[in-house]
Amino acid sequence: MLVFDKFQLENVTKAKNIFTIVETDYTMEGVCLKEYKYTLKTITRLYSHGSNKNVPEFRVSELKALLRFTYRSIQLTDDIKKLLEMEHDLFGKAAEKENSKASPIRFRMISDKVITDKQKLLLHDEVRNKHNYKESNNMKTMISTNNSFAVWLRTLDDSLSLEYYQKLFELAFALYGMGGRARRARGSFSFSGEYISFGSQEDFLRSLLSVLNDVANKDSQFVREENTIIHSKTSCVVYPYIEYIKIGRRYNSEQALLKTVDRASHYQDCYYTGYVGMNKNEKLKRYASPVYVSAILLEDGLHPIITSLKADEELIRKKKEDGIAVKAKDKRVEFINEIL
Repeated sequence: MLVFDKFQLENVTKAKNIFTIVETDYTMEGVCLKEYKYTLKTITRLYSHGSNKNVPEFRVSELKALLRFTYRSIQLTDDIKKLLEMEHDLFGKAAEKENSKASPIRFRMISDKVITDKQKLLLHDEVRNKHNYKESNNMKTMISTNNSFAVWLRTLDDSLSLEYYQKLFELAFALYGMGGRARRARGSFSFSGEYISFGSQEDFLRSLLSVLNDVANKDSQFVREENTIIHSKTSCVVYPYIEYIKIGRRYNSEQALLKTVDRASHYQDCYYTGYVGMNKNEKLKRYASPVYVSAILLEDGLHPIITSLKADEELIRKKKEDGIAVKAKDKRVEFINEIL
């Protein structure tokens, strides 16, 4: 059975925007036989919180969800049931007592003096022109850049190799982010990789391709074409697996990258890049964008990483039938090229 996360604030300072976080998804009993430590540092602002939206958090529950999502997006299968069974073996299963399964891997996170600040969630100027827009609605309390988090991957099972989980962990933070607007380059982190190199662009792409194929199942195969990594096979089942990955140009600052991403999101807005249902009678209120924009820090600076996932064409078709005509055109290529 999965144990829910505990969240604890310790040594709270007098400044309300600086605090220490200690979080774990279980109480470690006995001696930890294997563990590996990563130090994550925010390179784009992190908008993540629990029930109190004014208290931003780096949450272990989100970390575990990110690893699950990463695992699914890399695997290619025509049998979703089998894919879920494999996922349960890796991460556990919360269900009825007789069908539950504990995760063999545990996480612990510690960070000293987390600095937060109120910042704009959307950076493009056009947000000011929205109907009934209030500047205060765009200001959110976030974890700022250059905050460090120590994360341990741990197990009590001496027969379990941490290598696979380490590779999955590195892929998760190389391709994706955490928190609100993670698909639009928020919540990205830098780290020193054991398997993925963040030196030159060539080093990164070469090591990324190698680790992708190590983690992928036998039905998957990733290949490289210049600055693009492609999933060379397809599935007859519709679910969000990776179709291709692209790395973009260098940006001088976090602000410049996020503003470019937000402007592209505004001007290339269409049903193919995700939508929120406006009709109260709609059963589907939200379709998450299949185009994921994150950020990485290489030796020459900040670069966007765009991961295009398999889109659900049937859901998009249904939305186009009752939606707005101007959003019916597929603008994914234009959106991606504006950022690259």
